[in-house]
Amino acid sequence: MTTNPISCEPCRQKKCKCDRLLPICTQCTSTSTQNKCVYPESGKRLHNASRAQTCRDRGSAVLGSGADEAGRERVC
Repeated sequence: MTTNPISCEPCRQKKCKCDRLLPICTQCTSTSTQNKCVYPESGKRLHNASRAQTCRDRGSAVLGSGADEAGRERVC
């Protein structure tokens, strides 16, 4: 059997242990969510891209220069 280096979406959302078996992990098989057992293309890139978008969204909602009282740049 083949495994994926990243947990499937349902296991990531539930924060449960995924054995990452392909095409369907054991958790999804036992919980009858076989049709939702999908794996992201790549882990860090997707996480970093969504985090960057969140930072941009937060930044557009925050008023001011983006620096704290000490003059340091805020980082999400």
